[in-house]
Amino acid sequence: QAREQALVNDHIARIQARVRSKVRVPPDITGNPEALYEVLLLPGGDVLEARLKKSSGVPAYDDAVRRAIMVASPLPVPSDPDLFQRYFRKFNLSFRPKE
Repeated sequence: QAREQALVNDHIARIQARVRSKVRVPPDITGNPEALYEVLLLPGGDVLEARLKKSSGVPAYDDAVRRAIMVASPLPVPSDPDLFQRYFRKFNLSFRPKE
């Protein structure tokens, strides 16, 4: 159980790093607002949909994160189909510009 959770956390960290590398943060952001997305993936890691669940309050940042999620496709997902289905078919990603 702990090993499986460590594997899931590792893949989520890789996904966040890949998306974060593609985000172009607008220069006028103040503070560290959070944007929360629900991401729907195909088995190969291709992004089918990225839906905004909680806005950061800065529409330009929300749009930049959504574009970055789409551009980062395919995302790194585990090769185990059961693990993918349970944790990565539909999951939440949270982003803050200063993290």
